[in-house]
Amino acid sequence: MKKYLVALFGMGVLAACNSQGADVEAEEPEEVTAAGVLEQAEEAHENLESLEVSFTNTDSYGMVQEGVASYDFANNVTHIEEDGGTILYKDTDDFMHITDFDYSLNENEPENKLDSQVEEHRNPLAFYKQYDEDLYDKFDLEENDGAYKLVYNGEKADQELLIEGFAQPFFEYASYILSEEVENLKLDDVEIHTFDLSFDIDEETSRILSYQYTAEYDVRIQSLEQEYEDEASYLLAAFNEVAAIEKPDKDLTAVGTLTYDQQEQYEQEASDYIEALIQAGVYQNVDEFVERMPVEEDEDRKKEMGEEYKEAFRDDFQAGIALGFEELELSDELIDSYTEAWLSLLKSTNYLIIDASASSEDTFYVEVSIEGLDMFAVERELELLLTDELMNGGYSEDVTEEEMMSAIVDVINQISESDNLAPAREVTLEVNRAGGGYLILDQESLHSGFIQ
Repeated sequence: MKKYLVALFGMGVLAACNSQGADVEAEEPEEVTAAGVLEQAEEAHENLESLEVSFTNTDSYGMVQEGVASYDFANNVTHIEEDGGTILYKDTDDFMHITDFDYSLNENEPENKLDSQVEEHRNPLAFYKQYDEDLYDKFDLEENDGAYKLVYNGEKADQELLIEGFAQPFFEYASYILSEEVENLKLDDVEIHTFDLSFDIDEETSRILSYQYTAEYDVRIQSLEQEYEDEASYLLAAFNEVAAIEKPDKDLTAVGTLTYDQQEQYEQEASDYIEALIQAGVYQNVDEFVERMPVEEDEDRKKEMGEEYKEAFRDDFQAGIALGFEELELSDELIDSYTEAWLSLLKSTNYLIIDASASSEDTFYVEVSIEGLDMFAVERELELLLTDELMNGGYSEDVTEEEMMSAIVDVINQISESDNLAPAREVTLEVNRAGGGYLILDQESLHSGFIQ
């Protein structure tokens, strides 16, 4: 009886297993769709810790750029090295741009380029999807030896959405030329001649093995137009296997034979030199000149230099004034008073040293933002105050030139300082270094910023 029950139980189990197997076989496999494959690929790239990308780009001028980008996402470290020796490196503390040929429009362009490239390479699909939320519905799917090939099939209107991403260099250029923030700009016109985009995705891991695009298009932002013929291909590898990225030697970022520390020192000294000149000249402050002047001289010598520059600035300023009144018979004392009145008004101006950068071992460019006197506003207020002064000051119709000038001096001293400053204007000054000292050849560019 026991044997019978055991046999019966065994037959029951076997039947159940056969039944389950039949049910499994009866299930139909899920249909593989382009959108589904792309969604899985985006998800597979969300939590990557590291990645290596080999790239080849051909720009509108036919220049080919090849290189390798190594990303340590877990530690926020990026190292991009291009053929020709250009290196871009960034970690949580530093950004480094090492190159012999810099065609950047501004100092932020290389770092902006790196940040954009990191975002794209980390998750290419998410990067392009930000420009078209329905992107994944616009691909055809092919299977090929353990990989899926996704080929873009979007219409012209769909392609125009993606062009915004491809045209980021044009946005940077327009931002620089038009002096507007990138986020405030939009494409006013797009004409697409060719647009191809495809991804190769591993069936097993859903990771992107490679992607490539070809784009030929014309774009316009306001009055600026540009034609583009871009071609690029990317190979992705070493997923979560990139070794620790070595930080380049900072001295490689310095120009010529300068070390990194020397370049930083000389750039700071060039800035200090410009500040010293502004203080002694525009603000007639010798003590501040002594404080800022970077030359290796004792304090007495610096004070002597400051006094010389102060008087030279004042003499040149007064000479220009005297030239305008050379036909009038004015006393030296009145010319002095007139000069002092204007110099006093000039002290209401503001300035800020924005940056200093070396272009060679002995040439530095210092960028200064200046809120100078708005001469149209000053002259308008001067005219109103002078009219009131003449009408109520007891002057007769036959007022002398001396009396008129005296009235003008009184009025200049009444002008509102804060209401007559022009919007900040940036001035870039070339500073040369030789023998431990500094020299600016174009004094006019510096001084003209304070009288606009």
